[in-house]
Amino acid sequence: RNRHRRHNNKTLRIIWIVCSFVTCTMLGIEQYLIWREQGPDPNTARMTDATTFGGILYRFAFVPGEFDTIPSQNYYPFVPWLSITVMGIAFGSTLVFLKKDNGNNTNVVNDCRCHLVGFIMLVVFVVLRLYGGRMFSTRGWPLNEGRQQSPVISFLNVCKYPPSVSYILLTMGINLILLDALSRIRQPQNFVITRWLLSYGKVPLAFYVLHFYLISATSVVLQKVIQIPNGKIPMIPHVVVLWLGLLVVMKFICDRYASFKSRTSPDSIWRFF
Repeated sequence: RNRHRRHNNKTLRIIWIVCSFVTCTMLGIEQYLIWREQGPDPNTARMTDATTFGGILYRFAFVPGEFDTIPSQNYYPFVPWLSITVMGIAFGSTLVFLKKDNGNNTNVVNDCRCHLVGFIMLVVFVVLRLYGGRMFSTRGWPLNEGRQQSPVISFLNVCKYPPSVSYILLTMGINLILLDALSRIRQPQNFVITRWLLSYGKVPLAFYVLHFYLISATSVVLQKVIQIPNGKIPMIPHVVVLWLGLLVVMKFICDRYASFKSRTSPDSIWRFF
């Protein structure tokens, strides 16, 4: 058993070394390219035209924006999001190895010290926002966006398209702390809120894909029925009510899809969602 554990630990170290190197390399290249394209003022920046094959590949891989040759745009460049996925592979491998070593009676999320890692990420986020300059923060506070009007919003206004280092630290730090807290709940099926969260978590990709179309369809209906002017932002209480209503609809859809997915073959493409 000890030999098996040493082998797992060695394998895990190799996975973390490789994944960390790949992630840091991809994020470093990405952040430099955005920093170069953006210049000192993001409001006046103009991204490189995507008219050639190289330009289209550049847009697809690194910099979000429109494809000038065809009427479409890419909000999710491949490289920065792949870097987050690679670290997810390392984290998932850690959970698998811990589960094998410690058995089913242990909380492997707690063993990973997720709350500690999440807290460290949030501390690094604050340090980068205050002292890191615009290299790691392509929106908000470090670029003097909205400091006078709303300092808190400016500080939390991180760039998602593409994900900056500050965005990753803030969101993943919160995610890991919540993951650790939720993993401590015994028999989550006994609580309403955790049952709802499990409904979404059993089919996460299906939830992610469907929510785009559901929100878009709802937006079209509201513009036609309630006649909300295009581009006008509703009041926050209205948005909260609408958000809760959509979550109810999504829970029903996710439950139906989870039931369908459980009846498919383990190799079925439907399991991917």
